[in-house]
Amino acid sequence: MVVRLDIANFFVHKVLIDNGSSADIIFWEVVKRMGLESAKRSPVQTPLVGFGGSEVASMGTMDLPSFYGGGTPSEDRDG
Repeated sequence: MVVRLDIANFFVHKVLIDNGSSADIIFWEVVKRMGLESAKRSPVQTPLVGFGGSEVASMGTMDLPSFYGGGTPSEDRDG
């Protein structure tokens, strides 16, 4: 499913919602374009592993407020 979200006061037109994914990913170029590169990031020690087994290092995790459905704050959901 592809939806529109307000993430950290930026209206993002195409957000892929994948309930089967274990990671929520925003590309670093998007983070920079949103001006969030100085936002607090928590380090992550484990790499992301693709379907083919290739590994990619994460730049960390960020908590960003996101809104949908007329401005209702989203709930934090883990797992």
